[in-house]
Amino acid sequence: MKRLRGLAPAAALALAAFLAYGGPRLFRLGFYHDDWWFLSVLRFSAPDFSGRLGGLLADSQVLLLRPLDAPALAGLFSLFGTEPLGWQAAALTACLFVALGARRLLVLYGASEGVALVGAVLALAYPNKEGAMFWPMAAIVPFSFAFFVWASVHHIEWVKDGRRWRLRAAGVCLLASLAFYDQSFFQAAAWALLPFAAEGERRRRSVQGLATAAGVVALFAVYKFVVVPRVFGVVFNKPLILTVTNALWVSFRALESCFGWRLFASAAGAVAAALRSAPFAAVAALALPWAALRAADRGPGAEPGAVRRLASFGAALWVLGYLPIMVSDYRPTPFSHMNRINYVPAFGLALAAASVALSGAHRRRWEALGATLAGFFLAAHVGFAGYWAEAAGYSEAARRIVQARLSAWPADAVLLFNQPTLMVGRRAPLFLASWDATGAVRVWTGDASREADSLRPGVRFLPAGVAISERLLPYAHVRVLDLRSQSLVPLNP
Repeated sequence: MKRLRGLAPAAALALAAFLAYGGPRLFRLGFYHDDWWFLSVLRFSAPDFSGRLGGLLADSQVLLLRPLDAPALAGLFSLFGTEPLGWQAAALTACLFVALGARRLLVLYGASEGVALVGAVLALAYPNKEGAMFWPMAAIVPFSFAFFVWASVHHIEWVKDGRRWRLRAAGVCLLASLAFYDQSFFQAAAWALLPFAAEGERRRRSVQGLATAAGVVALFAVYKFVVVPRVFGVVFNKPLILTVTNALWVSFRALESCFGWRLFASAAGAVAAALRSAPFAAVAALALPWAALRAADRGPGAEPGAVRRLASFGAALWVLGYLPIMVSDYRPTPFSHMNRINYVPAFGLALAAASVALSGAHRRRWEALGATLAGFFLAAHVGFAGYWAEAAGYSEAARRIVQARLSAWPADAVLLFNQPTLMVGRRAPLFLASWDATGAVRVWTGDASREADSLRPGVRFLPAGVAISERLLPYAHVRVLDLRSQSLVPLNP
């Protein structure tokens, strides 16, 4: 019975993760955007793991810069092929491990079980990052961050009790995190902000843990910026913008992405949509954090210093998570599939928010507010999943038309997708470019010579043909797949 009680928090978070993926809507999620190109590469590679791995690296050598990405993608394709449910379930599992790590960190910082569960749901469902969750190829972000979160747990446990395997585990997990996705490049510096005062032997262990993290980061930096360019001839393919103006603009966009009114208005709209279209899942999402809070041990409260320590740790993770973005040309946004870059910093934001419910005369009120927000955000995710399921439905409709009307599409003609929208709910992408449309039709037809593109703003119709993706396509070599009329027809000039 005691063991069952011990499993209850994990079960609650597993249910929260299921609801964060829309509950039953999980089974309607699909592939999106870049997924299709990589799926086509994997589809036409040699039919074993090593062949698929080789095919990915031959097509996209930049994957060497993050050395675990290609093996993960090849492994997932070997397991699940072009069935999206397995890919989505793998991403859900990674997000669940992040939430479990959030709960453990909060307990280490003095949170009661109830506050730890609510804080973990906040970390799971903060509504500015679902692109990293529902977009299968972006699952490398939660894969990476799950390793970082548990590296943080192991570091604190090492400093606390001195078990050396914890130090080794922290280093290995941090290296795995960077090898998947390196947005946590600077975040290990936050490990200096421990839940307790580090004195004597604990201080020595803290320094040793930080030195181990610095060594791991340096090792990865040498691999990425020295070994890969010199040995494989692959250079870092993102521009570095080292200006104060860029850093300030990214900072402003980061604040707007995490606290802006548009974010919360969009979440409210998603909750309303969820209540209309999936009321049972939406109500379950609204109620779950309250039920977890009431069922869990709420404790007497943490020591006064715990609030400051946890708030500082969370704030540091938030700032350090955006630091790599501040030197790039990426721009944080609460919307679209690009909001995946908010996944890492949002975790720190959730921890910092949970700190206010650790102690003080009004902590019960803060617990109640936290449970309300967590339920609201979780219900918003049910609505977001509806948007992504709708986008997957458009892709499925396109597949059926292509396969049914393949004889009406000459092999030398480019197929142009005419879609009702490019983004469902401003979040879920349909076909946006030549590579995702081409990848999709190659997967659907089994023909690696097929080409496709998307009719989108900027496409021009000229006397000689269609100007698209820096090409001019003669009208005779174009067919249009119109999702509104469910037809595949020639394009008349």
